[in-house]
Amino acid sequence: MQVPKWKLRRNNELYQILDLKLDNFTVSKTILNPGKQTLGHSHPHEEVYIFTSGAGSILIGSTVSPVSPGDILHILGNEFHRVSNPDKRKPLIFTCVFKEGKE
Repeated sequence: MQVPKWKLRRNNELYQILDLKLDNFTVSKTILNPGKQTLGHSHPHEEVYIFTSGAGSILIGSTVSPVSPGDILHILGNEFHRVSNPDKRKPLIFTCVFKEGKE
């Protein structure tokens, strides 16, 4: 059995994103830099966000909710979402699990 490897998808002033592509789904780890927010987006597939370090907020649709380590959120397909890290010193780290459908 071959162990899958994390692949760097994005590394810029906002965040670093690492993906682990498996047969049936993708695990994606985001390190959101201090004082930054992700580029908001939506897509047809649902996903689960698991927050592991730092604190901030997430906008899902028109609802903003605080997030901190241990929070797990289910985001439905086609729901706009964006994560913000207001802390100026520490990154906000979360893992996302999703399966992209046939589009």
